[in-house]
Amino acid sequence: MWLGALICVAVVLIGVVVGLAIGSKYRKLYNEGVALKRPYDFHKQEYTFKTIVPGIDNMLGALNLNVLAQQNISVNRETNAERVIFGNPAGSFTAFIQAENSGQEGVYCYRFRIHSWTSHKGTILNSARMGINVVLTALEKAFLTLDYNAVEERVYMTDIKTRASFFE
Repeated sequence: MWLGALICVAVVLIGVVVGLAIGSKYRKLYNEGVALKRPYDFHKQEYTFKTIVPGIDNMLGALNLNVLAQQNISVNRETNAERVIFGNPAGSFTAFIQAENSGQEGVYCYRFRIHSWTSHKGTILNSARMGINVVLTALEKAFLTLDYNAVEERVYMTDIKTRASFFE
């Protein structure tokens, strides 16, 4: 009986310590400006950047790739398209930014959308949410660095794809 109680207490303590460590890591990312505090469901939105930045390569030049690499986020430029794909080695999310036709001369549009993320019991994993947040923050900073008057528009996506977690 004592052994069972001791094991339960140990498991709870380990859970608390792990939770505090993860929370501390996320607070550090917020405090350093690597991620921004966003609405809970921000990952269900599609973001359109309207700017004078004339090409995806210019945006990539201003993107802080070191911050993304520190968070284990991969950045892959598609050679045939004006598109960059973001993800992480664990595969908890994939997202992309793609150049779009704006219809206005001198204004360029770029659409950022989360292609897929891993969920557990219908809720996005915290690691996927934070990874997407870091990518979106880096993109916002890159566009604002190149064009202080860049505009960001958001709309909710209707064709969302998710992958179920192994433990679901």
